[in-house]
Order: sequence, then C-alpha cells, then structure tokens
Amino acid sequence: MQAMQSLIDKGLSVAGAAGIAGNMKVESNFKTDAEGDCGTSIGLVQWHASNKEALFSWCESKKLDPLSYEAQMAFLWFELQTKFKRLLAYLQTTEDRYRDWE
Repeated sequence: MQAMQSLIDKGLSVAGAAGIAGNMKVESNFKTDAEGDCGTSIGLVQWHASNKEALFSWCESKKLDPLSYEAQMAFLWFELQTKFKRLLAYLQTTEDRYRDWE
C-alpha cells in the first residue's frame, strides 16, 4: 500500500497506481534488493542492464542509496516524467487496472 499511496499522492489514478504496484509485487515482491535475470536486473521494478546502470548513476548524482525504497521510487518517478511521458499521462487518467499499455 505504501507504493500505491506514494504514486497516488504524485497524481496517478488509483488504477494506474495499482498497475505499477502490481508489477512491483510480481517483479520483486516489493524488495529493493531483489535480483533477477542472473544478476542483470535489480529493484522494485527490476531495472535491467543499462537501466540498472542508470538507476545507480542517478542515485549517485543525488547522493541516494540505490537500494533504498525512497531512491527507487524517486527514480521511477523521474523515469516516468522524462522517458515515459505518454505512459505517465495514461497512468494519471486510466480507471482500468487490467488493460495492457500499448
């Protein structure tokens, strides 16, 4: 619920926040140090390869622990705002937590 509430507080719809939180549950069981893909993915949403490197680099520039919940949530939000603007707009307005993103 913490992840969902944090995303709702930032402006996602309940359904949009539920979609992200559901992904986190499946990918990492909400563990920031969860590793996948033979160690090439990490974190709440399983940042993979160059995205994992971007997470660590971004956190270093902000003097944040990349394995902390706060840092990963901040980086997720940064990515939504910069790399995934269309997805962010969708997550802010959708009321369908089951529909696949196009």
